[in-house]
Amino acid sequence: MSELKVNKISPRSGTEVAFNNNILFDTASKGIYLGVTTATASNLLDDYEEGTWTASFSGSTKTQTGAYTKVGNKVFITVFGRGINVTSATSAQISGLPFTVKNDSDYYSAVTITYNTYATNSDGGNGFVYTNGTAIQLTQVDTTSDATTTIGTGKEIMLAGTYITDA
Repeated sequence: MSELKVNKISPRSGTEVAFNNNILFDTASKGIYLGVTTATASNLLDDYEEGTWTASFSGSTKTQTGAYTKVGNKVFITVFGRGINVTSATSAQISGLPFTVKNDSDYYSAVTITYNTYATNSDGGNGFVYTNGTAIQLTQVDTTSDATTTIGTGKEIMLAGTYITDA
């Protein structure tokens, strides 16, 4: 099999450089500069990963596999939990995030609960991630009394979130 190695491609005006296959670097520490014509560290895309993570629901022995995509220092997560048992919204956590959240108070991130079967008379539920941790704190506020309510047993939750990591 033939192999072509190119250090730099500089097309002339009016011509295109086309690749019909993937670009593969010889080491994992390489990347692609996006949106610039000179090497600018903040524009270097050198980290992309997709995978799964195991979400553990506090107050329950139930675990569920979620999915994640990491682009640079941003982690996008999703998970669907079925049959979870959580007795209190104030202690309801989902642990096991795939990367530790950045240890900086400027990087709190919200989690959106897109579906649940526990939010009776509530705002639908939300959550946030703790800095320097690997857990999501669920929040649920009863709109009639502004106090946290019981989530219950055998419930379902579907959520999506984004957070910043140093990993």
